[in-house]
Amino acid sequence: MSFRLFARGTGDYHHTRNYSDEGDVYDLAEALGRVDALSGGVSGVIENEVANAVPNSDGGFQAALNAMGTMQCMSLLRTNFTLALANAGQMTVFVAARSPNLIFPDTSDCFTGYYTTRDYSPVRDFIRDVNPTLETADLNRFRVIGAIAEVLGAWNGSPAPRGERLLNITVTDT
Repeated sequence: MSFRLFARGTGDYHHTRNYSDEGDVYDLAEALGRVDALSGGVSGVIENEVANAVPNSDGGFQAALNAMGTMQCMSLLRTNFTLALANAGQMTVFVAARSPNLIFPDTSDCFTGYYTTRDYSPVRDFIRDVNPTLETADLNRFRVIGAIAEVLGAWNGSPAPRGERLLNITVTDT
């Protein structure tokens, strides 16, 4: 599903972006898999689509893409978090995740984490903190993790006038 990410940080950092539906990646991969599996060219693909209007429940290829995307985004998150923390020395990160619902109340969660270079494994601590928040709002997907990594990579960790280094990230499902 698509989502919107808003980030604000010290050093006049601002980031707002709508991210596309990651299901498009699965649709493309599924279509490519069907083309590879069929003979008869485009007419064969169309004929098969009409004959099999019910989606195939075998999501092995999609599961592989999801696992690969998660690994890539987690690697990027680790690198960008480490670089942001190395530049800042210490930082406070606030992450809020919200999934709106038309009938029932919205599901949301948030956390605030304080990280320093003196911590044993600040990246692991950040991932432990952010995971339950994203899971509560059903936003624990590789594209969301990649977007958070993008924000951490772009934020320079500049201090506020009193020396604090703060980053606020809000993710909203759309």
